[in-house]
Amino acid sequence: MILLKKEISGFNFIIFLCSVFIVPSLSFAEGPWTLSKDKTYMQFTGSFNTFNTIFNADGESVKVKFKTHDNTFQYYTEYGLTNKATLKIVLPFKVQDNAVNYSTNDQRSGNLDGLSNLSIGGKYLFWDKEIKIAGGLDVFARTYSVNQLSGLRTGYAGYSMVPYITIGKRFNSSKLQPQFFDGGSDKSYVFMELGAGIKSHKYSNDLRVKLEGGYTPIARLWFAGVVDLKVSFKNGSFEETDPINYSSTSLYVNNQEYVSLGLKTSYAFTEGFGINGGIVGLLGGRNIATSPSVSAGIFLKWE
Repeated sequence: MILLKKEISGFNFIIFLCSVFIVPSLSFAEGPWTLSKDKTYMQFTGSFNTFNTIFNADGESVKVKFKTHDNTFQYYTEYGLTNKATLKIVLPFKVQDNAVNYSTNDQRSGNLDGLSNLSIGGKYLFWDKEIKIAGGLDVFARTYSVNQLSGLRTGYAGYSMVPYITIGKRFNSSKLQPQFFDGGSDKSYVFMELGAGIKSHKYSNDLRVKLEGGYTPIARLWFAGVVDLKVSFKNGSFEETDPINYSSTSLYVNNQEYVSLGLKTSYAFTEGFGINGGIVGLLGGRNIATSPSVSAGIFLKWE
């Protein structure tokens, strides 16, 4: 663990900004809980997905000629501006490749590395009672790379923002936070998040719902289950001009929809260092890969 005690106001914020440019990584701001003022949290995660079947536009599982590897290495960091306001930045990097059963002049095997959609966001806790309610906004940049012949793409070809509201409650502990471990046992939490994805460049907007519950059976170890829902409003026409090769990989195409179920776990070796992992699979979807995604990472925190 790296534990920093500051004498100069704002010193942690400077470290937070510097860390964004020196460490590549991933994580998620979850639930209504915010960081205390001047606390910093960082996480680096790798997520790995290999598939050769997708859910098509009709929701049917179909096998495609590509076997695609879509891997993400992502840096996530958040900083407590105040006890009720948290700033976050996410820097994702993609490593993709695929192989086709046969190549043509229009479609062939290939690989692609590059940034995915960078994001900056914030969350504010405006109802701080036994049940907590927070609102937030995440803004995503139009940062992506493409390999059209192979149907590879590292991000959405448009800007987007996601306003959301989240409500949650902790049980058996007034201090429990999913990302920070205070020790002890018999702790749990539950939250729901409702948001909307608003996109540019003729992508459809969408509705997003998340339900998560977690339990800490022993000190420093917790488990959580997550259900995610994404429903497209189908009010965009991006797919009309999108190259046909992307229909075989479903990478960042329009009108993606899904219902997913995830399991994750985390263990904190100290108050400032730990590891986490998880698996997410789809119960159903449209225009998206069918295979589960596996992730693993480390996290750090200090004040």
